[in-house]
Amino acid sequence: MSRLSLFLYPLLALIAVSCGTSGNRFKLEGQFRNFNQGELYLYNIYDNTGKIDTIRVSNSRFTYECDQTGEDVYTLLFPNFSEIPVFASPGESATLKADATHLKETEVKGTDDNDAMTEFRLSTSELTPPEMTKAAKKYILKNPGSAVSFYLLNRYFVLVPTPDYQEVSRLVEIMRKASPDNGRLHVLYEKTKGAKSAKVRQKLPAFTAKDTKGVTVSNASLTGDVSVIYTWAIWSYESQNIQRSLRRLKTKYGSRLSLLAISLDADKRIGKTVVEHDSVTWSNICDGRMWDTPVVKKLGLNDVPNNLVIDSKGTIIAMGLKQQELEKKINSLLK
Repeated sequence: MSRLSLFLYPLLALIAVSCGTSGNRFKLEGQFRNFNQGELYLYNIYDNTGKIDTIRVSNSRFTYECDQTGEDVYTLLFPNFSEIPVFASPGESATLKADATHLKETEVKGTDDNDAMTEFRLSTSELTPPEMTKAAKKYILKNPGSAVSFYLLNRYFVLVPTPDYQEVSRLVEIMRKASPDNGRLHVLYEKTKGAKSAKVRQKLPAFTAKDTKGVTVSNASLTGDVSVIYTWAIWSYESQNIQRSLRRLKTKYGSRLSLLAISLDADKRIGKTVVEHDSVTWSNICDGRMWDTPVVKKLGLNDVPNNLVIDSKGTIIAMGLKQQELEKKINSLLK
């Protein structure tokens, strides 16, 4: 997800799609009311490079066009941090119509998936978060083979602070039967298989790994009154902000706080270089295998950023905390 700068984690914005002159182009055209000019931010939620495009709005309109080799979902981030998903395929186009004073009523149309997502979003715009989760589940069960269902699964069941992995696995199994050739569903299935092993109020699963300096790390390496295992990546600005926050807390609490970083970058040289540049003195695991890293699968750290907070007895006491929540939790435990 992420996965990127402060604009990102919530960050999800909208993109427009429309056929270019060639069959592999995707185009999005947008029209606004009450928004004459400004900038929007767009990124591909399936792209782990961290690339963010800036879309410039002029005279209340914009056009975005890109090469498209397969089916993707883009997220458009508005100036008020509202997010809209846009579904893209080669040779397709979409249009966005929005009123800057009523962004919940934004419409993205032009393809079956965008039409379906717009209908779902508008019909659920007044629901509470728990009601939204129920509505998403109902949609997934009714449309298990839909690209919209895969997006809703990630949005409301996977990328949440405390995922119910048993429920995720059940939904993934249903969706795999409807779309057996969906490679992204298979990847999600593999990512969530091991995730069920790490749960709050249970013991941290035993693990062993080598850090970027060749040092063996394991449960025994976590000797502080409080320990934090966290994931980060060069393409996730949010995760890097968390890492810097943890560095400040480490300076404050010393040996009372144990840290273990896990880089999900594809190039293990990058993971090693960045932590050295950021003066990270604790162990950092980066084998270049991203979500296939054994310790990631063992601990169920299936997102970036993600984290586990462990007490001195090796019990997981929190997981999936945002930066401010994590800081508050550590300070409350160590003061």
